[in-house]
Amino acid sequence: MNLKYSIILSVIVLTSCTIGTNPQTPMPPRPPVIDMPVVPISTGATSSWETQDKHYIVKFTNNEWFLSVPHGTGSKIIVHFDAEANKSLIATLSTPDDTMANIRITQIVLPDQKSDGPFGRDLKYTLTQTGKYILIIGENKMAEGPWSGQVELKLTLK
Repeated sequence: MNLKYSIILSVIVLTSCTIGTNPQTPMPPRPPVIDMPVVPISTGATSSWETQDKHYIVKFTNNEWFLSVPHGTGSKIIVHFDAEANKSLIATLSTPDDTMANIRITQIVLPDQKSDGPFGRDLKYTLTQTGKYILIIGENKMAEGPWSGQVELKLTLK
């Protein structure tokens, strides 16, 4: 009788440990598309700019796009763009005032909601799907110390 209860209890414990876990990072909400080269969109997460994520919608001009913005400690730069399949995305991230800054391209979210990453400051990625992509830029949580400063991002589609 005790063996039966032990087995049932083990199943309940294992089930409760695995239910509700999701190995994928949830995708940030996509802001509405506005026909402008760069559109900063406030998420309204907090009144402090230092921890507020910044969203940008990319409208490529001649398959290129450039962004230069201040980055606050603990915040993310989230870039939304549309692309066709069989294109290559080349992303270059730089910090003009601090070459050792703790910042990187942390993730790319694909149109099918799957994600890939982390990456470094340079990314060459083959886009295999047509649709809406999201590029997330932020601090490396495994590296030492938070960082804030000027960030430049150049995207090219080939």
